[in-house]
Amino acid sequence: MPKELLKIWDLLPCPSKIPKIRVNLDRMNYFDVSKDWLEKRSKGLLFEIDTIFSLNECNNITKLEKIKSSRYLPSLRQIPTKQRTELYELLSLYKSFLVK
Repeated sequence: MPKELLKIWDLLPCPSKIPKIRVNLDRMNYFDVSKDWLEKRSKGLLFEIDTIFSLNECNNITKLEKIKSSRYLPSLRQIPTKQRTELYELLSLYKSFLVK
């Protein structure tokens, strides 16, 4: 995982007490997914990232391809250029992680 994405853990508060719970780890398998499932999700995320990138190149938001949540598109234009550049850099890192 890129080091930039690992920084997100610094934002989570550390609990003062961690309860002791007996868990059978062999029975916990929430992440056993197929390769097809992962590829489908990755392709969907890559499409969304490319659509957000296209906002930077397109002056008319209504001409953009449909994305999962179009509510945030108008507000992206209001983000100051420096922060928007940082957003695009982080999305580029995330995209490079997805295509590996």
